[in-house]
Amino acid sequence: GIIHPLFFIATKCRNWALRRRAAVELRRAGREGVWEGPIMAVVADRIAQIEEKDVPWGEDIPERNRLHEIKKNVAYETRQVFVEATRARDDSWKNWETLQEVISF
Repeated sequence: GIIHPLFFIATKCRNWALRRRAAVELRRAGREGVWEGPIMAVVADRIAQIEEKDVPWGEDIPERNRLHEIKKNVAYETRQVFVEATRARDDSWKNWETLQEVISF
């Protein structure tokens, strides 16, 4: 299976070009068990948008922007993915916020 490793790269890698390349490959990957490449690509693209906001192209994404514990729930009948992730509010790693979004596909 390649979808899970590609999703990991697309959401965790700090190299901007490599994470976009992983998302492109996800779109082509099809389906492997519970993993669906095109849907995971939509989620990965949104995660990248959130993390890269206000960060100049190519610079390292600061930890305060990084999302963790990414969860998804696909609603096929409405063609939406419910995504939930956490982000540290400060450098102490004691205060966390939860982000929730609905992404159409």
